[in-house]
Amino acid sequence: MDAKKPYIVAIFIQITGAGINLLSKAAFAIGMNTYIFLFYRQVVGSLILVPLTLLLKGKEKRPLSLKQLCHVFFISLIEITLTMNAYGVAVDHTSATLGAVAFNCLLVSTFIFAVLFR
Repeated sequence: MDAKKPYIVAIFIQITGAGINLLSKAAFAIGMNTYIFLFYRQVVGSLILVPLTLLLKGKEKRPLSLKQLCHVFFISLIEITLTMNAYGVAVDHTSATLGAVAFNCLLVSTFIFAVLFR
């Protein structure tokens, strides 16, 4: 069973991503603004991940230097915001399939910005 865990997690992530694409397309089809939807999506993600991180890693606090803090800020501001807005517009104006392709660009752009800011 332990050997199958990575595959199970990968399948679960892909199914979740497909569900998010379909949910996004349904929300945009009934007239929800793409920017408002993406804002709510980021808020829900933060509300889930921040308490989880504090519970699991709360005792392992490491100090952040100003340079590291600036890198996190700029990658969050530029990369995630631009990519998620491109994703929202792609899903709003086309199919959920193209939205999945735009979402996969998030991984590529994250890698590029990580290499640029290291």
